[in-house]
Amino acid sequence: MDLAKSANVQGWWDNYADTIPHRITPLLMLEDEARGEWHWATTYVPGLLQTREYATAVHRVIEPDASADEIERKVDVRMKRQDVLRRPSPLSLSVVLDESVIRREVGGAKIMGEQLRHLVESVGPTLELRVLPFSSGAHPADSPSFMIIRGQEEGLDVVHTSNLTGALFLEKPAELDRHRVVFRQLQELALDPSASADLLAEASERFATDACT
Repeated sequence: MDLAKSANVQGWWDNYADTIPHRITPLLMLEDEARGEWHWATTYVPGLLQTREYATAVHRVIEPDASADEIERKVDVRMKRQDVLRRPSPLSLSVVLDESVIRREVGGAKIMGEQLRHLVESVGPTLELRVLPFSSGAHPADSPSFMIIRGQEEGLDVVHTSNLTGALFLEKPAELDRHRVVFRQLQELALDPSASADLLAEASERFATDACT
């Protein structure tokens, strides 16, 4: 209801109307009102935690026909989106990264090392970060990356997931419950925050060493 009432109020994303796909606008609106997010990431570092250089490298891969100016503007949007982490009441994040995310080199060893170091340095009271190691074996998330956008109360939660052609917003109770259960199971299978930080630091140092050779 609050979103409906504010539908005619201009959001920061309106300044990027020529850049942001229509399917992304609902995500930005929900995120602006959310109190927290739970992320399961299987391919790339979640956008809210990407460095500018890493984000640029990702966009170059997924949008090979885009011009340098178009990519820069899209990255501007991603960086602006991260303002929710710096607002007076910052968005609370709980993230589980599949180990493949921290092993896959994106943009070169230097950029990857800096990205992983950024993750380690970002952990704090409003960010819990865990890594699901390959050694944990099979896990219950047989779907691609997803996030649970947490509303001001549980009944306002929304699941967001995307594919090559669009995005899905799931809000039926059964859909929400299933994703919540799976996310909590992933947290249990993942390394604890301290061990995850150690693994991220080790991977960052390895990329930094590769960048110097």
